[in-house]
Amino acid sequence: MGIQPRFNVDIVVWLLLAAALVVSFIARLKVFDHQSPDFRFYLVHWYEHVRAEGYPGFRTEFANYNFPYLYMLYLVSLFKVPTIIAIKSISIFFDYLLGFAVWWLVRGIRPESRFLPVFAAITVLCMPTVILNSAVWGQAEAIYVSFLMLALGFWVRGRFPWAWLVFGVSFSIKLQAVFLLPLLAVLWLIDRRQKLWAPALFLVAPVLAPIPAIIWGRPVGEAYGVYVNQASGYFDSRTSNFMAWMRVPWQQALKMDYLGSMATAITMGILLISVAAFLIRHKGRPGIDSIMAMAAFATMVVPFFLPDMRDRYFYAGEMLTLVWAFLRGRRRAWLPLLVSVPIMLEYTFGLFHSNPGVSSAWRSFALLAAIVVLAMDAFRNDPEVGGQVVEEPVSRTPEPEKGSAVEKAAEGGGT
Repeated sequence: MGIQPRFNVDIVVWLLLAAALVVSFIARLKVFDHQSPDFRFYLVHWYEHVRAEGYPGFRTEFANYNFPYLYMLYLVSLFKVPTIIAIKSISIFFDYLLGFAVWWLVRGIRPESRFLPVFAAITVLCMPTVILNSAVWGQAEAIYVSFLMLALGFWVRGRFPWAWLVFGVSFSIKLQAVFLLPLLAVLWLIDRRQKLWAPALFLVAPVLAPIPAIIWGRPVGEAYGVYVNQASGYFDSRTSNFMAWMRVPWQQALKMDYLGSMATAITMGILLISVAAFLIRHKGRPGIDSIMAMAAFATMVVPFFLPDMRDRYFYAGEMLTLVWAFLRGRRRAWLPLLVSVPIMLEYTFGLFHSNPGVSSAWRSFALLAAIVVLAMDAFRNDPEVGGQVVEEPVSRTPEPEKGSAVEKAAEGGGT
């Protein structure tokens, strides 16, 4: 005889989720004091520069991050709080914006489920890699990926001008947002619902972002050159991508310019051929589920095959893989582990100099396996319509829910 609840179990579910949200914040506080080498040698100096110089400090080049992040440093410097609080509060704030963006994205795709979007958001906030990246490392991945997720949230709702505008904001913060551009560009090309001028909105944020620095005295060429400078090469055979299979010391690989050119060409070829085959497979009418799997594939395959990548450049792919796992339910519940565990091991090695116990080559095989699974999922028919592709990738009208929250959670929100 099963349990006979004495009250609505949904209340317990909401309380547990609220407790998980509190735990995610406490976990960040516990590691808040850690200062990584990147934090001490770069972020602290950038912050001290804008705090000492104010906005005139933007006249000279003092950092290799894009202007939106540096403007944030300047704004928090006005509050006269301790340096570590000022810097890490930015990253942690965007952790929670990222959680909201994931909730909003999943809600747009599965509007009939009350709990699935919340579970997805809470999971993001409790992921070790997310906590390590912001609260320990003080990095900016959550900033640009939160806007990337918001852009996709607008896209699945058919609000394409807003999607392109917010996608441009993501790109203006970190160039890694461009990993998703080929897919979005092709979808714009084939979707008659999108205005021909909509992609022009993508340029708004990248064009406007350097203007305050130019007004404060930065040369125009130098201000806009930051987008080129941020794409500088970085070769390291310890990174969990294809470089891990090479027996070339990273100091020597730095001199192998042809390797970067060759890998870039191969990567773009893989991505473009995959997108073309994706369109052929779905007869030019892919549904939302297939598109989300393809988005996760695109943001994973690019950092995997480019040599000038760090493990944290998989951040967008990691988040989209998690979203895809929630959309697919129990069938793909294991998939995020193939991505998050190797990256977490690399994070702990870089931050704490701990022995990962697994070589970078084996970690890269796990990431490659995830990429293969995502590709297979992207090329399958959309499951939500019985194996047929959907004509219009828009959100469905929510229907009244039946059953308790426990039943909904067990279903995984998908097929």
